[in-house]
Amino acid sequence: KTLADAGFNPQTNNDEDWPPFKGEYGAAWTVLRPFHDKTTQEKTAYLATWKIGQTLSGDTADNRLLSRFYRIGGKDFQGNPITKEHAAESVKQLCNDAFTAGIELDRSSLDALEASFAKVIDAPCFLRAWHFSPENDPDRKIQQFVIKTERQLRKDSKNGAAGRTTRAPF
Repeated sequence: KTLADAGFNPQTNNDEDWPPFKGEYGAAWTVLRPFHDKTTQEKTAYLATWKIGQTLSGDTADNRLLSRFYRIGGKDFQGNPITKEHAAESVKQLCNDAFTAGIELDRSSLDALEASFAKVIDAPCFLRAWHFSPENDPDRKIQQFVIKTERQLRKDSKNGAAGRTTRAPF
């Protein structure tokens, strides 16, 4: 009644536009944990998330999040079962990404690997992000990214990392 008396009328929710972006960024690794399928409770992936803290070059993307699933079980995006070979490649990619960020994960056992995930939390790193559209769906944009070392950054990004950025500092 209070809402009606105040003249409230419901409105459709508006989603913020989160367009894809391209560039190089300073980021921090914020999440690395096992991911379980909601229906089967099977551990199907390791979920990793990074938060961009500084745009070094390209599109401004401060405070944006990027996530990646390292698939170790379940099915892929086409519905095919994840093979042991694919799972092994996913774990290798996870270890390579952590190593590129300056962290070596413990690979002595599965339990040790997962226990060492805590080492990457808040670890600074650099990302290069880009996007593309599939040929059969030109309106769809797929965001991609790769972990980089500071040495691998482009010259204009290194200048941005040193404080010479075209963005306002606030």
